[in-house]
Amino acid sequence: MTRRIVLALGIAGLLASHVFGQQQSGQISGVVTDSTGAVTPGATVKAIEVGTGFVRTTVAGTEGEYVLTSLRPTEYEVTAEHAGFRTFRRTGIELLANQSLTLHVKLELGAVSETVTVAGAAVQVNTSTSTLSEVIDRARILEMPLNGRDVARLAAGIPGMSIISVSAESGKSIPGGLQLSSNGTRNQQVSFRLDGTTNTDAYFQENQSFPFPDAVQEFSIQTSNYSAAQGNNAGAIVNVVTRSGSNDLHGGAFEFVRNRVFNARNFFSPTQDFLKRNQFGAYGGGPVRLPGYNGRNKTFYFVGWQGTRIRNVANSLSTYAPTIDERKGDFSTCGAPCNRVLRDPLFAEAKHDTGLVAKILADDK
Repeated sequence: MTRRIVLALGIAGLLASHVFGQQQSGQISGVVTDSTGAVTPGATVKAIEVGTGFVRTTVAGTEGEYVLTSLRPTEYEVTAEHAGFRTFRRTGIELLANQSLTLHVKLELGAVSETVTVAGAAVQVNTSTSTLSEVIDRARILEMPLNGRDVARLAAGIPGMSIISVSAESGKSIPGGLQLSSNGTRNQQVSFRLDGTTNTDAYFQENQSFPFPDAVQEFSIQTSNYSAAQGNNAGAIVNVVTRSGSNDLHGGAFEFVRNRVFNARNFFSPTQDFLKRNQFGAYGGGPVRLPGYNGRNKTFYFVGWQGTRIRNVANSLSTYAPTIDERKGDFSTCGAPCNRVLRDPLFAEAKHDTGLVAKILADDK
């Protein structure tokens, strides 16, 4: 009974996150006409997610217009049906985050059982809004050089966007948090969102941590004329969309290594730098399968994890965290880093040695 309650609460939490995080969703709209160009009201238009089989349905209005809203950014197939006309089917439609895609439908006379299929990518045209935006798609997230694998830094590649400051670790701020400027606005006027929900540090107006690149599908940056539903900031809206599961199992593992063994020497440096950084992890997703339950076309999951290990942070030969004994002032087992005689810091001649101890503690901060 307890397991059922925990499972139910978990599913409810996932559904709640999907309900409250809809501001990353897009829409597909257009006009349904016949072969002569006359509008065709009453046609049934459907948008089908290729990966999950989810369907969103609407009916064309009196002027033949239709709007399919609250669509997740992914690949779609659009169909249209009306009595006396062949079924229209368009494949290869890639809807991006926060995108308003215009797709007109032309029906041909014939039986509904007959289907006219149009294959290939749809032209990405937006004639319904005046929003200026750009999407950093998955290909760029994975292939562009990204020091530290911090997805938020890719925002600086958008025209008009620039990084003003990167926060250091402190008691309040988030290490690595960015303050961005959009088209000359102040650096505290950019809003960060994760799957449509706020991901902005309210005190410093910088981004809270985003998932690692392999767990991110894409993110959009709206720099001007975005809707009042986004609002809250005058600069720009940065909205990161995480990956999700589908009917197909997919996943992988990775490790990125930086080590002086592999590094080339800087032209102005006598030796290679001492920084050692390992970033490793795994991710995977697919339909939920439980005893007696098959989640295909219904329920999906996606999980991911990344670990980061950094040594020699100060680019020195020996940087490590002090032991419990060293924190108490006992350096008898310190080893090579403390190979000198430690003296009472009250004596003037011990200044150099106390500096060594202070450095070790500072590196652990």
